[in-house]
Amino acid sequence: SLNMQVELALDNINKEIKQISTSAEGVRQAQKAHQIMQKSFEIGAATYLDLRDSELANTAAQLNYYQAIYNYLCSTSQLDLLLGKEDTLNIYKKATTDK
Repeated sequence: SLNMQVELALDNINKEIKQISTSAEGVRQAQKAHQIMQKSFEIGAATYLDLRDSELANTAAQLNYYQAIYNYLCSTSQLDLLLGKEDTLNIYKKATTDK
């Protein structure tokens, strides 16, 4: 039913909000770890591979954060579509008829 679909969409939105918060913290931690690794590399306490690994972890954390934002936007768009919001319906119709 429509009510169940709306409840599911709201649950997904709440889940994505939490994921954005968690991912943002992951980015902060990865950035701090990378900064520490840069200093360690500069003084010779870390290898080049260690530095690159920290850069990769930082990039992965950022990707997770942006993915969480994307998922949130998809969930809010799904809710808008269920509620019949005009802008979302027009975008959906255009996207499906252009294919």
